[in-house]
Amino acid sequence: MVDDVALATVEDLESLRDDVDSALDGIKSTVEESLSNMPEGLQQGETGSMMQERIDACDSAQSDVQSMDAEFTSELTDKPTEEELAEELQNWLEERRSELSEMISGCNI
Repeated sequence: MVDDVALATVEDLESLRDDVDSALDGIKSTVEESLSNMPEGLQQGETGSMMQERIDACDSAQSDVQSMDAEFTSELTDKPTEEELAEELQNWLEERRSELSEMISGCNI
């Protein structure tokens, strides 16, 4: 999901972040509903524990995604060229993409 989206602007990153947040919320809700519909004996067993771990992982990832900084500030000194700024922005966007990908790695999005 994260690797398939073209990122050219900060707005693209914000949109991706929102999409990931929504996907995590959907996964978490689906697993919570499935867990609550299971017989109590299964909820307390290995299957229930695995489902709860997935809920917790998605909840943690969602918190990380929501707190992700999506504000670009150039670190170039002097008077950078337009090309230098564009390259710096692209590198920054790719770093944020990698961070997002890492954040959701345990949630199977």
